[in-house]
Amino acid sequence: RGNECTVIATGTDDVQLVIDPKTGQVIPTSGKVFGTYAVVVQLDNPIDSPEFPVQTGRFSGVIHFQPPLPLGFVSEGIFTIDGMSGSFPFQAVFRQPFTRSVKPPPCGMTSSPGMWPWSMVSTRAMRASASVGM
Repeated sequence: RGNECTVIATGTDDVQLVIDPKTGQVIPTSGKVFGTYAVVVQLDNPIDSPEFPVQTGRFSGVIHFQPPLPLGFVSEGIFTIDGMSGSFPFQAVFRQPFTRSVKPPPCGMTSSPGMWPWSMVSTRAMRASASVGM
């Protein structure tokens, strides 16, 4: 397990949502995204998740959604590593936890089978695991 690591990222977005006039469904379009990340490794406890941070930093970019959902695309991405000068460009593609539903739950409620995902109804909270390509 010495060559394995886990990336944990937490971010915020400002994505414009529009209503599809034909279906009445909420459709995400694009907007800014930013947040922090940590690369963590497993030390001496193989029972729980990796938790020792070996690198931390920040990221930002522009997120775009386009059919076919549930893919999201990050462009103009920049990430910085804490304690180092400079920044690095990146692009990412990730899968949102979308489900199709007739109507979303009230704002702030978590999703359940057949309901809208939490990331569509919470107040600008996003967690995504990104496939980063440089």
